[in-house]
Amino acid sequence: MATSALQERRKRLVNRVGRHLPCNTIQVVSDFARVATKVVENILSNPADVKFRELRANNKTIQRAVLSCHGGREFLSLLGFEKITKNGEVVYFLAEPHVDHLTQAKGWLAERVKSCEQSEGSVGGRACADSVLTVLLTSGQTLEGGFYKHETIHDVYAFLQSSVVNGGEDLRLRTTTVPETELGEQMLPVSLADAKLLPSATLAVVKPSVAPPPPKKTRRNESEEAAEQLRLLQENSARKNRDAMAEKEKKEAMAKFRADRVARAAAPQNGDSGVEETKGGRR
Repeated sequence: MATSALQERRKRLVNRVGRHLPCNTIQVVSDFARVATKVVENILSNPADVKFRELRANNKTIQRAVLSCHGGREFLSLLGFEKITKNGEVVYFLAEPHVDHLTQAKGWLAERVKSCEQSEGSVGGRACADSVLTVLLTSGQTLEGGFYKHETIHDVYAFLQSSVVNGGEDLRLRTTTVPETELGEQMLPVSLADAKLLPSATLAVVKPSVAPPPPKKTRRNESEEAAEQLRLLQENSARKNRDAMAEKEKKEAMAKFRADRVARAAAPQNGDSGVEETKGGRR
């Protein structure tokens, strides 16, 4: 039974091969499928015979039909082949043939070829797919995958995640044509046709901005923080004392002003001797 890691690897390879094959013409796909199917059938018929599990890279048929096909090398990896050097020659070698897996891979390939044959293809006869998307990674590398017009942006992200081993789930895509558009979550159900990504387009990977983590507190930081809090408390207390003193002085000034006004009102007016005069003279 395959381990979870092996199953995950196979799942990624299936997605990648499924996207790479439609980037070829139907003739290239047909030639690849014919040779690859023959390789699998030979192994299934003779699982113990090593010669059927060794593919020389310089073999003209293997070179032309498999290695030159977009997705051909990944399909060999999916079958379990590993690239090694034997007697100075590059060889693709299958150490352990798993009959069930090889049988499933053969059937899966037949379905992919059928999909390519049934596709109208809108890339000017250069590919089976309706759209060939090129994805620019932040590392400077590029990915290329074939898609059909009814597929969605969600399918593009699935391809990206299957191709980027670590961190693919955190990446975001945007178009590179003006105006640039980020293909965010709201775009996931949108078809490639509606997103105007036919017959080809180039997308760029952008990493979402992540806020830096807060600085880790140390004893020194805690002491400085406590001193700052004490300073603020002292300043606040001093400000309250100043405000209270100013308010007191204001009240005292107002009280003095009122007292002076009352005193002035009670004092005799200028020229008034304080003696009441009558017609008959002073009294």
